[in-house]
Amino acid sequence: MSGSPDHIVIDKSPRESLLLTTIGHLARVAGNYAAQAEFLIKSDPLNKKIYGLPAGEIAAVGDSLND
Repeated sequence: MSGSPDHIVIDKSPRESLLLTTIGHLARVAGNYAAQAEFLIKSDPLNKKIYGLPAGEIAAVGDSLND
């Protein structure tokens, strides 16, 4: 690791960097879909489930991925 105490840089191989970037991107995409699904459920009270999952579970997945 290198850098000053307030800015730490972790030295990663290009492969590790690509993997972490890809995981971060997929987490953001999944979080966006969860937020859209939650909005659809709230805007249509009769639609209790999307893709077979309760609304709370979809929102929880999105929240955990965006943390």
